[in-house]
Amino acid sequence: MPEPDASDLSAPTLEVEEGLDAALDRAKQTRLPVVLTRGGAPEGVVMDVDEYDRLVERAERADLDEAIRRGDEAIATGELLEWEDVKRAMLERIKAQ
Repeated sequence: MPEPDASDLSAPTLEVEEGLDAALDRAKQTRLPVVLTRGGAPEGVVMDVDEYDRLVERAERADLDEAIRRGDEAIATGELLEWEDVKRAMLERIKAQ
């Protein structure tokens, strides 16, 4: 499949209002986001839900990888917390929600 140009990846809001199904179909068929524009400026994105789920999963995995890296660094530098301090901080977070 050839690479789409930028005009293939955007849709004016008027087009979306008149044909949201077409924008959704385009996003699903190409597996690429459709950028919604207003007055020529990007305002939003429509994308295939499976691609969205993959994007969220990738972001969550990156967050987890970063947390593991910080944990490994803390262990290596001896910056460890006592269990009671961790428990207290967790309880404070739960109460704050």
